Amino acid sequence: MCHNVPEQIPVPDVSELAAMEQGRTVGRLARNLFPEGIKIANEPNGPEDFCTQTENCLDRRVPIFEAAFFSKGLFARADIMNPVGDEEWDLYEVKAAADVKEEHIWDVAFQAQIVAAVGLKLRRCHVIHIDTEYVRKEAINISELFQVKDVTTSVLHIRAEVTEAAEKIFKIIHQETCPQIPIGPRCDDPISCPLKKECWSSIKNDSVTTLY
Repeated sequence: MCHNVPEQIPVPDVSELAAMEQGRTVGRLARNLFPEGIKIANEPNGPEDFCTQTENCLDRRVPIFEAAFFSKGLFARADIMNPVGDEEWDLYEVKAAADVKEEHIWDVAFQAQIVAAVGLKLRRCHVIHIDTEYVRKEAINISELFQVKDVTTSVLHIRAEVTEAAEKIFKIIHQETCPQIPIGPRCDDPISCPLKKECWSSIKNDSVTTLY
């Protein structure tokens, strides 16, 4: 299979689309924790427009939703950037999950690396997730619906690994041929690869690989 061929990625199925919409809904609800925030518009002209809009909002020192940052070939959008004092920012990643998972830390760490690379001062990093003990009575109580976990220490612990992973990815992207990576549990960890069926097409249903 050739590399850098995005058209080979299958269209999301109904369940995947539903999960995406659920995530967007949770994200919109979480913004109510920062009522003075402003959202970066989804312009049709690509990442450059997102970054330009973000730059125009930074000096206003208000919470920014979907702030966009680009540095050294890496692009990220932070769910929520909240100003602290005159110069610092807190980063919040919103997840439609019941707790903080390892992959969430990596997600935040990747964003934090890019935010720092463009010159912004990050104070703390957080993950906002669903509080499963919350019981809705009438209108949704946003402050009770979510839990906010400070993950700054965990993010700092893997900063070097994030940099190394990005360098490896760039090397793979620029290779003439696809890397020969054996199939295995990695194909479903932390999520199933959308091209798993293609890579596993020669494996029989009763293969020993189904035992892992």
